[in-house]
Amino acid sequence: MNAYSGQHPLITAAGKALACLLLPWWSCMPALAAEFAVPSGVENRPEIVPPKISNPPVIDGVLDDAVWQQAARIENFRQTQPVLNADPSEKTVAYFAYDADNIYVAIRAYDSEPGAVIAKEMRRDGELDGDDHVIVSFDTFADRRNAFLFLMNAAGALVDAKIENNSDFYNSRWSGIWDGKGRRDQEGWTVEMVIPLKTLSFDPNKDTWGLEVVRRIRRKNERVRWANISQNRNDTYVAAYGNMSGLTGLRQGLGLEFVPTISYQTSNDHGLGNNTHEVITGGDITYRFTPSLTAQATINSDFSDAPVDQVQNNLGRFSLFFPETRDFFLSDADIFQFGGLSQENGMPFFSRRMGILNTGESAPINFGGKLTGRVGELNVGVLNTQVEATSTTDSKSLSVIRASTAVLSESRIGLMMTDGDPNSNNDSRLYGTDFMYRNSNLPGGNVITTDAWVQKSVNPGITTDDLAYGVKVEYPNDKVQLNASFEELQPQFNPKLGFVNRTGIRHYETSGRLRKRNNGTARFRLLDWGFRLSQVQDMQGNVQSEEKMMKIFEVQNQTNDRIETNYINVREVLSVPFSIFPGVVLPVGDYSFVRNRVRVQSSPGRMFSGELQYRWGDFWTGTVRETAGYLQFRPSPKLYANVNFQVVDAKLPQGNFDFTVTRINLDFNFTPRLMFQNFIQHNSVTKTLGWNSRLRWEMQPGNILILVLNQGWEIEEGSFVPLNTKFTSKLRWTFRF
Repeated sequence: MNAYSGQHPLITAAGKALACLLLPWWSCMPALAAEFAVPSGVENRPEIVPPKISNPPVIDGVLDDAVWQQAARIENFRQTQPVLNADPSEKTVAYFAYDADNIYVAIRAYDSEPGAVIAKEMRRDGELDGDDHVIVSFDTFADRRNAFLFLMNAAGALVDAKIENNSDFYNSRWSGIWDGKGRRDQEGWTVEMVIPLKTLSFDPNKDTWGLEVVRRIRRKNERVRWANISQNRNDTYVAAYGNMSGLTGLRQGLGLEFVPTISYQTSNDHGLGNNTHEVITGGDITYRFTPSLTAQATINSDFSDAPVDQVQNNLGRFSLFFPETRDFFLSDADIFQFGGLSQENGMPFFSRRMGILNTGESAPINFGGKLTGRVGELNVGVLNTQVEATSTTDSKSLSVIRASTAVLSESRIGLMMTDGDPNSNNDSRLYGTDFMYRNSNLPGGNVITTDAWVQKSVNPGITTDDLAYGVKVEYPNDKVQLNASFEELQPQFNPKLGFVNRTGIRHYETSGRLRKRNNGTARFRLLDWGFRLSQVQDMQGNVQSEEKMMKIFEVQNQTNDRIETNYINVREVLSVPFSIFPGVVLPVGDYSFVRNRVRVQSSPGRMFSGELQYRWGDFWTGTVRETAGYLQFRPSPKLYANVNFQVVDAKLPQGNFDFTVTRINLDFNFTPRLMFQNFIQHNSVTKTLGWNSRLRWEMQPGNILILVLNQGWEIEEGSFVPLNTKFTSKLRWTFRF
């Protein structure tokens, strides 16, 4: 029984109805999947039949091997930007062949101005949005939902990723073992790829995969595709891929991979005078039980080479979200997504809870195990970690189970359970179920999606008011976007392995955007207008927070330079005093204030590019001026420099304050597999400076040496006082069977 007499009857009924509808479906999910697993409505898919070859090409970026003369060819590309279904401005030819162990791909990207091709990125898994590049995607189970992506540019940068369930975004933290070379010449540029079949999961009994090829011509802001000719569906829309057929005799091997690691670490805490040295041995073992079900174990896990967190100052009332950076948890992160929730309040599972306490203290992981993939029509994800004891907690086991199955042509229903409390010795569990509906075949090729979910946390001594549920409807199309969502998180809802920073609330939000798209000859390509309305109430229906944002306009030219202006009206109700900054406390009250924002962004394809945002206006009881942005310098693939900054100046009757946060990236890229990266951060509030330096050398695909130096200083009256120094050298070697 709910304790809140002020709860809306309609909301209560909706939540109960949602739970009653979703929970019984779980028992009949396989039957539903079989009943409703119908084609997505995409007709006349393009198709190629690559030849099986006996003499593989030399992967050097030069398309002079005889195999490319007999390879299957794709030439019939069409524009999706700027003009839908128009002829591409430049010719593209893609070649495909295979043997028992590898897929071979070559792409000839002709260009009438070879010197204008942009190729400034060389980092492994770097950002290719500012470059000319190509994307090759394989739907290896032909399920029209999931795919592997491989991206390259003319400089030979290697980027790979995975798509789960036609997501609008891909998981770029997945890293496969493959190779490729890029080259520029008088006709444009070329790439060659070799993708070992041991890198991919696939069904050897199926002779057809889904396939998509995309080319981006950066200086023209042009995108061409082979199969998915739509502006409403992005590159990750697997349901519209073409076919690659006739694949026979593919070998996966034993499906066993062993990656031993050894690292040497030295740490110096200058304040305490502590010096430590240790050698850590461990490793990962991966075994593919079936073509679609993989188990992975990590033993004596060492995450010392993970990227450091970015410095943030919090001017809000609720805790900030710091994303996961450890590869073991990132590689299959999409499988554990729930309810369309991403980096936001109400997430039932947040992998940083495994091994990192709320206090920031590390809890070493002795063992981690994952089981991910598919069993029949069921998608499964099981993750367990064995965590060492800390100063406040005993050693323990932390687990999450995720299962879902496809229903209808593009939709999914699933459940989640977590077990364990990383921050205490108490028991804790969470149960949740979610339903995602997607239809990408509305008139005009438009898309609609809906996410609905229910969660219940189970903690000692808590018997009521521990539910959370929500629903979100999106119409995410090119000309018109509309979104509406509602969620309720009751006061005692507390998923110990999740992320929750605000409970006892009902959150309503709606947003929209109208776009006018011009053809490729107009001065401005896009004109956008939009709005967003958000309101947070307590359980009695009283407003706690409210924001009304109007996008007055956003303009984008043909080269992807942008300018945007916003008007923002904010209301915050404080029931207790709020310390917004050290020494500055806002009293209880009802506050309304108006802010304005102007944002200017230049195309990332330029040698110098960047973004500048300026916010000004009322702020609580006073005023604020904030300048933020970045400046990026890419003179060649060998050098990448970026300066990111935030400057805040607030004047309030309770006290004035200002601060500056600065982040600097300086990367030297010797080859696509050898890079020296530096990340420097300064925070004027804490008066600290941090330097993270990282050398990564992939000697061969899968065999990697990493050297990491972390140095921290405190700045006192212009002097730099060392705080801590940590050096790590780590070697990992991959053995495949």
